[in-house]
Amino acid sequence: MPPEPKASAEQKAALERHFLLFQAERDELSAAFQERMASQSLGADEWLAALEAFCLERFDLNCRWLTPLVGNVSVEAQTLEDLLAKSERWALDFVARVLEPAPDEYREPFLGRLGMKLNARSLALSAEDKRKRFEKLPQPRLDRLHVTAAVVSKRKRIIREYCREHGLSSSDLARRFHMSETAIRGIVKEDRTRFAEDKRGQLLQKLGISFDEWYRP
Repeated sequence: MPPEPKASAEQKAALERHFLLFQAERDELSAAFQERMASQSLGADEWLAALEAFCLERFDLNCRWLTPLVGNVSVEAQTLEDLLAKSERWALDFVARVLEPAPDEYREPFLGRLGMKLNARSLALSAEDKRKRFEKLPQPRLDRLHVTAAVVSKRKRIIREYCREHGLSSSDLARRFHMSETAIRGIVKEDRTRFAEDKRGQLLQKLGISFDEWYRP
């Protein structure tokens, strides 16, 4: 096996500075939360709302500081999914400890709701990351690909399902995507006389379809 890459002294110093600032902001957030909870007389609902807000803000802070470091040899989370999962788990474990003495009718619904909110944040960040990676992928030599009738039929179905889910007509779809209906039909049928190369990527991005999926029967 090849030796694992090691961070240089300069990289280690930069990472140390980054982590120190991250930890300082994290500690300041925790201190402000604890000070508020200790100094104010809050009802049960207000207390739970403050706890939820703190956990979500802590999750956002973790992601903001650590996402740029994903994949770094000195960072434990080697993928964005690792980072998001660890951040979600910390929040839920923390709340479970805090609410351990609370009755089940408070604890369980709260944990369920917080879990869904954290997961929604994770999905949004993951989707954004996938979009960015998609945009960086080189476009294949599509002029060499043979498009069958089955592929065209599948593409039409994808377009129909998107329009149905969003309550759009074909003209509505064209306006939403800032494309002509002729260009969309050309992309679906692989008629290179009807659309420019960049329009294909634009359409697939908005549909959330990869090039491989678009050309797969």
